Amino acid sequence: MTRRTVSTMLAVVLVLAFAAVAVLSIRLRQISGVEAIARCAHPLEVVADDGALLPAVLYRCDGAPGRHPGIVVWPREPGAAAGWAGGLAFWVRGGRALLAMTAPRRPGHERADLAAAAEALAAEPGIDGGRIGVVVEGSVASALVAGEEDGAALPEGISAAVCADPPAAVAEAIA
Repeated sequence: MTRRTVSTMLAVVLVLAFAAVAVLSIRLRQISGVEAIARCAHPLEVVADDGALLPAVLYRCDGAPGRHPGIVVWPREPGAAAGWAGGLAFWVRGGRALLAMTAPRRPGHERADLAAAAEALAAEPGIDGGRIGVVVEGSVASALVAGEEDGAALPEGISAAVCADPPAAVAEAIA
């Protein structure tokens, strides 16, 4: 091999190595929705009307000053709360708050527990208590939405409710 061929091959290898490092660093900098708001997560316990402590995670990133709307997310399975939070990461990154309930539901207490969660979120600094929405699944969601359609009031402090998908619909309703 000639000296020129060796130096050309070395240059190609170096360019490919630098390109690989650049692609890898770009990939590492891309962050999923949940990871993007993980830095903004704070554990919170909601105190139910009967004194029970309901664990939750409050996601609130720095945003514009003033009072902003909030969303309570209460999935059917407590372990799914992070996934819902990731799906609403756009909401949190905009400076608004999301309260993801990680407590299991308590049959017969769902409506009161949901109202307690909305009240806890409304008590947080920078939250507009008149603009709290909920994203819930299952029978609780059906009861809330059916109650709203029948003229029954949503639990106190909740201005909008949506059954599961799409969670963005509740964000639009209270924005």
